[in-house]
Amino acid sequence: MKCLIMPKLPSFSSQRTSIVVLAILHFVGIAGMLSPWSDSFKMLTPINLLLSLFFIFRHYPKQAFLPSSIIVLGAWCAEFIGVHTGWPFGDYFYGETLGLAIAEIPVIIGVNWLILLAATHHWSIKMKLKPLQGALFTAFVMTLLDVLIEPIAIELDFWTWLDVHVPIQNYLAWFVLAFILGFALRKILGERTNTTAGVFLFIQFIFFGILNIFLT
Repeated sequence: MKCLIMPKLPSFSSQRTSIVVLAILHFVGIAGMLSPWSDSFKMLTPINLLLSLFFIFRHYPKQAFLPSSIIVLGAWCAEFIGVHTGWPFGDYFYGETLGLAIAEIPVIIGVNWLILLAATHHWSIKMKLKPLQGALFTAFVMTLLDVLIEPIAIELDFWTWLDVHVPIQNYLAWFVLAFILGFALRKILGERTNTTAGVFLFIQFIFFGILNIFLT
């Protein structure tokens, strides 16, 4: 008599499940941003970022979450200085798309920095880069991604530049800040990899790449 064995489904806590959920969220986001309901979809951006944070950091030890909040706070403070002084990024201000703001700076902006830094951190460890090399790698990849983000951020009212073009100092500032925060995150997360975070980096490049094709 044959036994029927049900195939084992991936657990809710698996990396595969997290990757699939993040991919679905972002591809639904692409469809929504390109639809007649784009104004409604873009206002879901803070929720998307929070869900991305959850599905990435659930694969790190719980003890890593609180120290990682230092990155969130540091990035928020850098953005606060940037908006209110014009240094180091240039003259810009935030729109309403990123949601709740304190002192004109969206609360969620630090989360955006953290999840992108975690994504690049994964690959720096996989490539066996030393801490300074990893920070340089992080800075380069983050700045490259920002080149794709900027046109979409302006189009979707994430933020707006007072100049006609994005100033070169913005990219230089992104590079330096990503280097500093990337080095700090290496101290926090150590040599631990996170496949979900690594795949998330590719999802981000695809997400903003496609939106650049159709929205700019």
